[in-house]
Amino acid sequence: MTNLHIAHRPLAESVRQLILREMDDMCYPPRPDHEVHDLRVSGKRIRAWLRILRDAMGEEAFARENAMVRDLGRLFSGRRDSHVLIRTLEALEKDGTAHFAPADTASLRAALQAEAASIETAMPMPDALSHVRDALFPARRRLEGLTLSHAHPRTAFRRIWKKASAAHAEALKTRDTEALHEWRKQAKSLRYQLEALKDIWPKRVSRWNRQLKMQGDLLGQDHDLSVLADKVTDEQRAVIASKRKDMQDQAFAAAAAFYRARPKKLARALTARWKRWRKAD
Repeated sequence: MTNLHIAHRPLAESVRQLILREMDDMCYPPRPDHEVHDLRVSGKRIRAWLRILRDAMGEEAFARENAMVRDLGRLFSGRRDSHVLIRTLEALEKDGTAHFAPADTASLRAALQAEAASIETAMPMPDALSHVRDALFPARRRLEGLTLSHAHPRTAFRRIWKKASAAHAEALKTRDTEALHEWRKQAKSLRYQLEALKDIWPKRVSRWNRQLKMQGDLLGQDHDLSVLADKVTDEQRAVIASKRKDMQDQAFAAAAAFYRARPKKLARALTARWKRWRKAD
C-alpha cells in the first residue's frame, strides 16, 4: 500500500500527493491475493483524505470525487460481505455457540456460498478492476490539475475529530445499529486521516491509531453479527444479540478515555505540531 509519508510542504499539497499515490495502488493492487481488501482500504483512505482537502478543493470538486470513490467501493462491498458472513458463521460453529452447530447452519452456509459465487459471476474481478481504472485515470488527472486553496490545519483537524466524537456520543446514547455503524465509519475515517499526519507526531498518532483500530475491529465484528442476524432463526438471533452486546461493551470501554478530549483542544495541539514540523525542514 501507499508509503504514508508527507513532505514538508503545505497541508493541501501533502495530502494531494498521498491521494494520487493511493489512486495508483487502487488501479494496480500490490497484493493480488488481497485485492478486495486492498481496494476497499484504498477507497476509504482516499475518501478520508479528500475530507481533509474539502475546503481547499471546493465543494463541487469534493462532492464529485468523493461520490466517485464511494461508488467504486460499492463494487466490492457485496464480495466482502458475503465472504465475511461465511467466516462469521464458521466462527460461531467452531466455538460451540448454542444453535450454531454445523447441522443447524448447513442451509445458511450453502446460501451464503451461492451468494458469493453469484456476485463473482455477475462481475468478475478483472472486469471490476477495469471499471476502477476507467474511473480513476481521469479522476487522477483532475486532481493533479486542480488548483488548491490554502487548507488551514486547525480547521481540518478539528473537523476530523468532531465528526468521530459526535458519532461516538450518538452510538453511546442509543446503541442503535445504524448509529454504531456510523461510529465505526467515522472512527475508521479518523484513523486514516491521522495516518496521513503520522510524521508530525509519530508516537502520539501511533497510539491514537492503535486505539482507533481496536474500536474499529470490535465495531466491525458487531456489524458483521448484525448483518448475519437478519438471515438466521429466532433462537440464533438471540445468541447473536448477546454476542453483540459483549462486542459493544468492549468497544465503548476501549473508547471511553479516547473521546474525553475536546476536538478543539486536539486540533490546537495537532496544529502546533504541524507548524513545528514544517519549520524543522
